[in-house]
Amino acid sequence: MNIIIVENILEDWIFEDLEKEIEKHKKDFKTEDRGHVAKYDRWYPENGSKVANIAKSCIYSEKLKKLADYYRDLAWRVFLANMPTKFEVQVTKYPIDANLGYNWHIDHISPDRRILNWIIFVTDSYSGGELEISEELIRNDTKIKGGFSYEVNQSIKPKKNMLVMLPSWMIHRVRPVFGGNPRITLNGHIS
Repeated sequence: MNIIIVENILEDWIFEDLEKEIEKHKKDFKTEDRGHVAKYDRWYPENGSKVANIAKSCIYSEKLKKLADYYRDLAWRVFLANMPTKFEVQVTKYPIDANLGYNWHIDHISPDRRILNWIIFVTDSYSGGELEISEELIRNDTKIKGGFSYEVNQSIKPKKNMLVMLPSWMIHRVRPVFGGNPRITLNGHIS
């Protein structure tokens, strides 16, 4: 599976800075309700902001380039060697609700043709909220509906300051958060 997971991706002081910046902007979060698919609060930091710059420095770090070389994965090496044209950053907060998560979806089918998803977990003091990924393939003419079920090939338990990168064509979902604090991530897409 073409997934990269790196724990402790950011230095402690940078991660603390990230947490403070997100806290300062909690009034900027807006609720997005996608019906049967998902409901969450989201904030889009401006390009060039401290949060966006932290995200970019993390995604394009030497640590990831070395990791891609270690795995000798041609797709990752090609991606990391060529700067994509669009870097999207968002901060997402899933409330504590056993019925809410983000149902099965892919991010590749979008107007800007996303190629890579990335997630940095900001919090981990909650139950649930796992990132589940399926290797099943979807044809371009197939719509993903919330009621569909896919085989879970990998379930990733969120850990604070952990980075997960996966190709945007992979089917994935976020399981509902049902205890503790809200699930907060710095995440986005690269096109």
